[in-house]
Amino acid sequence: MSSIEDEAVSRKRKYPTIDALITDHDLRLHVGRYETGAPDVLLTFGTALLRDHHPAPLPAAGLVASLEDNLSVFIPGLSPEKRRDISASLLNGRIQFLNTLSELGLARYYVELGWCVRLAEPLPTGQKDVDLLMSLGGDVRWLDVVNAAPNEWEGDGFVPPVPNDFETRLVDKVVQKFTSKFRAAIDAGWTGAPWVALDFTKNDGIAMGVTVLELIGSYKLKDFADGVLRRCPGLAGVVYFTYHATETEARWVREWRRP
Repeated sequence: MSSIEDEAVSRKRKYPTIDALITDHDLRLHVGRYETGAPDVLLTFGTALLRDHHPAPLPAAGLVASLEDNLSVFIPGLSPEKRRDISASLLNGRIQFLNTLSELGLARYYVELGWCVRLAEPLPTGQKDVDLLMSLGGDVRWLDVVNAAPNEWEGDGFVPPVPNDFETRLVDKVVQKFTSKFRAAIDAGWTGAPWVALDFTKNDGIAMGVTVLELIGSYKLKDFADGVLRRCPGLAGVVYFTYHATETEARWVREWRRP
C-alpha cells in the first residue's frame, strides 16, 4: 500500500519540468509536513499536486499544470542555484508558494507581450534581489511584487472583512516595499528604474476581486498610484494586477509610470 508521499511523487512524474526541479526527497518531506488528509487544508504545493485532478472549482484544480507551463518557460534559462531557490520557494509552506505562483504569472504576462524577463535578479549594488528584471527595447524595469491583502490575511489563511482603512493600506504597502527593497540601492547611487507590483488575488480571489471592482468603479486606483509616486520620489512606476493560479499569466494588469 503506497503512502501519501509516494502518491505525490508519482503525480510529480506527470510534469517533466517540475519533476526535474523538485527532488523526490524534498517533496516527501514537504508532503509529510503539510498534508494532513483533511478536506480543508492550506493550499501548498503538495496539496495542489495531490488534488490537481479534482474538478473545478476546488482551488487546486488545474494549478499544477499551469505551474508546469510557466516553469517550462523560465527554468531553462536559470542557473542551478536559482533553480534550487525556486524549488525551495515552491515547497515553503503556503505564503511563499503563492508568492512564487504570482511572480511567475506576472512574468509570463510580460513575456507574452515581448519583454525579456529574468527572475530573482540582484540589484547592481548587490544588497537585494528583485522578483523580475524586465527589458523591452530601451525600457528596463526592476520590479518587485507585493501582496495587496492586509498582512493578517496572509498569516491566518482566511479572509476577514475588508478593513475600513484598506485604501490607505494599499498605498502603505507599496511605500514599504519600495523603501525596504530599493531605498538603500538608490542612496548608494543606483539610478535604475524600480517598479512595484501589487497582486490583488494572492489570498482570496473572490474577496479581493470584489474589492478591486469597487476601486475600479470609483476610479481610485489612479489616485492610489499618484499617491504612491508622490511618497516615493525614486519609484519609476506601479503595477496592479490579478492572477488566478490555474491560468498561465496574470490578467487585469494596470500600469502607472512616473510622468
